[in-house]
Amino acid sequence: MKKVIIIGGGFAGTQVAKTLESKFQVILIDTKDYFEFTPGILRLAVEPECSKKIRIPHKSYLKKAKVLKGSVNSISGDYVVFGNKKLEFDYLVLATGAKYGLDLPGIKAGKSDELLNSARKLKKAKNILIVGGGLVGVELAGEIIEKYPDKTLTIIHAKGSLIERNHPKAISHASEFLEKRNVRIIYKQRAKVLKNSCITEQGKEVPCDLIYICTGISPNTTFMKQSLPEFLDESKKIRVNPYLQLRENIFAAGDLNNITEEKTAQAAEKQAKVISQNIINLESKKPLLVYSPKKKPMVISLGKYNGIFEYNNIVLTGKIPALIKWLIQFKTLLKYR
Repeated sequence: MKKVIIIGGGFAGTQVAKTLESKFQVILIDTKDYFEFTPGILRLAVEPECSKKIRIPHKSYLKKAKVLKGSVNSISGDYVVFGNKKLEFDYLVLATGAKYGLDLPGIKAGKSDELLNSARKLKKAKNILIVGGGLVGVELAGEIIEKYPDKTLTIIHAKGSLIERNHPKAISHASEFLEKRNVRIIYKQRAKVLKNSCITEQGKEVPCDLIYICTGISPNTTFMKQSLPEFLDESKKIRVNPYLQLRENIFAAGDLNNITEEKTAQAAEKQAKVISQNIINLESKKPLLVYSPKKKPMVISLGKYNGIFEYNNIVLTGKIPALIKWLIQFKTLLKYR
């Protein structure tokens, strides 16, 4: 039986592992021993007990695949280096995701453990600063201001509007929702973060007891710098062909590849389906499937009971998007039970 090694246990990696474990010898390597519903992790900052609801051990839904906890040091054309061992493969799937806010000190909003550890600090803090007003920054602000309406919350954003890539109606609703709840938003400014304060480019000091970093993402591709650097572009993302391949037997899915589209869980799952089928097709000598990026529906949370649904020119706001987000989480986690 051919061996498939998958690096990364997020939406893409777990989808491939579940699909292929009955047809191949599958090894899933992940830094965590559980799958995590990442669109729901921001609530951990205000409700740390929610971690039990969004985490499912890999071994509970993978019946045949082998799970290894840890990091891969490097990869080659037919093996990966895991610890002090060389693990050979016939097919390799890279799905290690991305890191958030690497260039500033503070709590990284993309890391669930940091959000969990910050929950107690948040409860005591009076002045909170969020650096970055994209999707993550806006959702985190919604969670915080709903749970703690009396705290002073400031967002510093380098652009001229929040969630600037979204529909104007979505942008308007997000900014109005937060401003009505006395969230201070500083636009077109970058932040110099100090120990207990932040200074903007204009020299304005913003006092803060707690800082959350929500600025951009950087792909987790460090393990490729020595072995396969020719496949990394200027932003350290992995170059892939229309079949999501680096080489015939190596694929990359999700946040770390250079496919131009919004990097969402839904996109990662769709890429995983194409990769799974292409590995099957390679074995059976059938034509490979092309991955075609398409604009997908997006749901933005603004706390538990408000949100934004956006698809093309359709924008819904209020309680219905919040319900849709909950249903997506319920349906997704049900697949892992």
